[in-house]
Amino acid sequence: TPLSAFAFMVFTLLYMPCVIVMIALRHEFVTGGGL
Repeated sequence: TPLSAFAFMVFTLLYMPCVIVMIALRHEFVTGGGL
């Protein structure tokens, strides 16, 4: 349905940046040897 497609789009738009940030932070943590 259009509603579920819209909800999925909103979820993706909100979720993907968080995933990217988490991956970037983990990469910084691993390569930087911590804080």
